[in-house]
Amino acid sequence: MKISTIIPVYNKGDYTKRAVESAINLDEVAEVILIEDGSNDNSLEVCKKLSDEFENVHLYTHPENKNLGIANSRNLGIRKAKCDYISFLDADDWYLKNRFKDTKKVFMENPDADGVYDAVGTAFEDEKAAEKWKDFEGEKILSAPKKKVAPEDFLYEIITNWIGTFHTNGIVLKKKVFDKVGYFEKEFEPSEDMHMWIRLISVCKLYPACIDEARAMRYIYRGNTYTKDKKKLFEIRKLYWRKLFDWSISNNLSIKNKSLILLPHLIYKSDLQKDKVTLKNLLKFQINILISLIKHPIITSVTIFWIIKKMLSLKK
Repeated sequence: MKISTIIPVYNKGDYTKRAVESAINLDEVAEVILIEDGSNDNSLEVCKKLSDEFENVHLYTHPENKNLGIANSRNLGIRKAKCDYISFLDADDWYLKNRFKDTKKVFMENPDADGVYDAVGTAFEDEKAAEKWKDFEGEKILSAPKKKVAPEDFLYEIITNWIGTFHTNGIVLKKKVFDKVGYFEKEFEPSEDMHMWIRLISVCKLYPACIDEARAMRYIYRGNTYTKDKKKLFEIRKLYWRKLFDWSISNNLSIKNKSLILLPHLIYKSDLQKDKVTLKNLLKFQINILISLIKHPIITSVTIFWIIKKMLSLKK
């Protein structure tokens, strides 16, 4: 099993060497692809030194060294990748020595697997960085689904039981899956990865490996940028769930998966994910369901079934 590891780099000159060395020294990693995204710091210089130092570290930039964002950077890396398997790593994070130990085993045991995911841990620069993280993410420090599920049940469990999903550093994919689902989309940043994962989960077979122990680390420091504008983040998610539902229709997904994607689309469309749920929002939700019943009667009927099923389970 040989993997191309893609590392987008933007203003991460102080951390990129650690990320590269954590990947390039692993037996499974055949190449590290650095995409320098028009940084303002010394990132380009650091990347050039690393590509000179390591034969299998390859550096690419966008035309005219422009800053095109993480989605376009990952997409460029995917296109340049020479291996049949692809992994991702953020430039300020790192892989652990056993990163692909369980991944290899799961791929061998499941030839139909399109991807395999592992847990990603969280490391903090100091207490202030930890406090910043808790304000945004709560107490969660391990990024992985709460339980192992079969690929065909993954979308259902994410949407109806909120089991969570994997982090970008924790997924390995066969390169050919991007021919099936397309590439990362810039308009959904900083949620471009989740938009991609839902598409993958909907049409591909993604298997769990190790989800209760970290196989890579995410580094949180005071300079990390988070989207604290909740209104902006809400509008991005509202947009990507609408686009995901349109995508599910145009790509002829199963009725089950269409109905599952329709549920969060209707919730966001009705503003029910905002801080306060009002009678106005609930009425809007009911109206949107009625409209959807007219446009997509079978899909919406199944969605209503999911809602009733979830409500009954909560009463138990």
